[in-house]
Amino acid sequence: MTDLVQLTRDKDIAIITINNPPVNALSPGVPEGISEALDQIGRDASIKAAVLIGGGQPSWPARTSRNLAR
Repeated sequence: MTDLVQLTRDKDIAIITINNPPVNALSPGVPEGISEALDQIGRDASIKAAVLIGGGQPSWPARTSRNLAR
């Protein structure tokens, strides 16, 4: 996991946090950190859901929004 992405847990929910100020952009290291977090989550059958959030001020990575629209 990179310093830009943290994986925490609240009971059976995994929380992936992007910490890449000021807007949590998906710059180099972030997609790899998210992928590694998802790999860890996939190996843990006790996790029932995962949430992706941006740390710091409220924002949403624009590149992700564009990719989700496809």
